[in-house]
Amino acid sequence: MLTSWLCAQAPLGAPPAPPQNRVTPAKAVLGKILFWEEQLSSNNRVACGTCHTFAAGGGDLRRSQHPGIDNNFGTADDHFGSPGVPASDSNNAYRPDSGFGFETQVTGRATPTFLTGAYFADLLWDGGASGTFKDPLTNQVVIPTGGALESQALGPILNHAE
Repeated sequence: MLTSWLCAQAPLGAPPAPPQNRVTPAKAVLGKILFWEEQLSSNNRVACGTCHTFAAGGGDLRRSQHPGIDNNFGTADDHFGSPGVPASDSNNAYRPDSGFGFETQVTGRATPTFLTGAYFADLLWDGGASGTFKDPLTNQVVIPTGGALESQALGPILNHAE
């Protein structure tokens, strides 16, 4: 029964793109390059493709314990997230993190699949990547609606654990 239902479904078609950031062939190539670019991380060793693995359907099979909001391991708010990078200062010198020491920090989120992300108005379980995209330097709205992917793309780059 499920097989016949799946076969009857139409393909998704091209994902929507906000008019302020239309997809072009050059942007598609740049996106593919940046997906594997490790220099965007603080330690030059992590790329989007490090966590968003094809073998896991675009998600991350790696899971590590995160201490939660209270930053204490072994309490009720602990959860599992994706491994990130060791803490470092502005000169990229490692420094101890209050929860992880010199070990790899764990992000507050488990890496979701990227396969259908372009079809959602907001991304992340809590709407953390809003469809309203704001310039991170000026806080000005650049894309009023449909900019969830643009919002999400900044998250890991600006996150100290990633």
